[in-house]
Amino acid sequence: MQRTQNDLLEEGHRLDELHRSYDADADLNQPFIIQTIGSSVIATLGLIADNPAVVIGAMVVAPWILPLRTAVFALLASDWRLMREALTTLLVGAVICLSLSFMLGQIADHRGLLVPGAFQSEIVGRLSPSMLDLGIAFVAGAIATYAKVRADAVSAMAGTAIAVALVPPVCASGLTAAMADWSNAMGAGLMFAANLLGIVMGGIGVLCLREPYLRQKLFNNRQSKLALLTAGVLSIGILTPLYEGSRRQRRVLREQQIQEKTEQIQRDVESLIAEFLMRKTLTFNANLARVSLDRNGQQSPRIIDVAVYATDPGIPSFEQVEQVQTLINQRIGQPLNATFQLRVQRIPITVVSGSEQQNQLSRTNQQTNVEERLKNLEQQLQTLRSIPMVPPSPESELPSAGNTPSDSSSEDVSPPAAENASAPN
Repeated sequence: MQRTQNDLLEEGHRLDELHRSYDADADLNQPFIIQTIGSSVIATLGLIADNPAVVIGAMVVAPWILPLRTAVFALLASDWRLMREALTTLLVGAVICLSLSFMLGQIADHRGLLVPGAFQSEIVGRLSPSMLDLGIAFVAGAIATYAKVRADAVSAMAGTAIAVALVPPVCASGLTAAMADWSNAMGAGLMFAANLLGIVMGGIGVLCLREPYLRQKLFNNRQSKLALLTAGVLSIGILTPLYEGSRRQRRVLREQQIQEKTEQIQRDVESLIAEFLMRKTLTFNANLARVSLDRNGQQSPRIIDVAVYATDPGIPSFEQVEQVQTLINQRIGQPLNATFQLRVQRIPITVVSGSEQQNQLSRTNQQTNVEERLKNLEQQLQTLRSIPMVPPSPESELPSAGNTPSDSSSEDVSPPAAENASAPN
C-alpha cells in the first residue's frame, strides 16, 4: 500500500517532535553532572552502610536513564550525532561514579569499614549477576521508553529508575576495585553491562511497536541494522556468564535451604530426646542440664551430648547410660532410620541444706564477735598508752643505803633490788 503525502508529513512531524524531545536528554550539562555526583556518593555510602533504603534513594536521583534511552532512539533513527552525544554523556557519568566510589572505597578501607572477603550484603548482591538481572533491565528499559513516548505515563519514571539500578553496580565495582578484588569488580561491571544491554533491547522493542516509521527505518537502513545486530551479539555474549551466575545463585539457595532444614530437624530431634529423657527415665528426670546433637557429624552413629547434674560421681553409671542409649535407638532412632550414641557429661554439684546454712551463719557471727572484741582491746590499749606517766615523789628520789646516787637515778635497773642488798663478807 502506497503512503500518501499526508502520511509522510505526519511521519516527518512526529520524527521532528521526537528529536526535540530526545535532544535535551543527551546533553552533558550541569544538572546531569551534579545529579551523577550526588547519586554516586549516596549509593556508595549506602553500600558501605549496608542500607538498602539509601541505595534506592540513589537510584531515584541518578539521571543515567535519560541518555541511555536517547541512544535507543538515535539507533532507530540513524542519528549518529545524537548517538555519540548520548554515549559520551553516559560514559562521563560512569567515569565520575567509578572514580568517586574508588576514592570512597580507599577511605572506607583505611577506616576498616570494608573487609576483603566479607563485604556487606548490599555489595555482595551486585557482584554476581544472573539472567534475572537481564530480564529486569529489559522490562525496565521498555517501561522507560514507553514513559518517554507517552506523556501520561511519566509517573512510572521513578519506579523505572529504581528497577534499572545502573549506578549501584558501578559503585560496587569501584569499592571492590579499591580493595584490589578484581574478580568481584569485574562481576559488578558485568551486571552494569547486562543492565545497559537489557535497557537498550527493551527500548528498541517498544519504539518499534509504537513508531512504525522508526521500525521501517530500522529494517531499511544498513547502519541501523548493523548497530542492532551488534547489540544482539553482545547480549548473547553475556548470556553465558549470566547463566553461570544463575546456576550459582540456585546452588547457593539450595544449600541454604538444605542447611536450614537440617538445623530444624536437629533442633526437633534434640527437643524430642530431651522430652524423652525427662519423661521416660528416672536417671535424667530431675538432673538433666542440656541435650545437643552433633551438628557436624554425618557418620553413623550420631553423637548425642547430654549434660546432667550429679551429686554422686558414680551416677549415672555406665550401665544406666547404655540402657538409656538402647531405649533412645529403639524409640527414636528406628523411626528416623538413624543410630545414636549417648555421651554423658557429669556436672558435679553440692547440695546445701537449711541447717548447714544456719551453722555457717553461726560460725560467721562468732567470727565477727571475736573480731569486734579484738578491736575493742586494741582501742583500750591505745587509750592506756596515751595517758601521761605520773612523776615520782621527792622521797623516792633519795638514795637508799648501799646505793650510789648514780644507781638511784637510773631508769632501767637490770637486777632486782634484793640481789644488790647482800651482806658484806
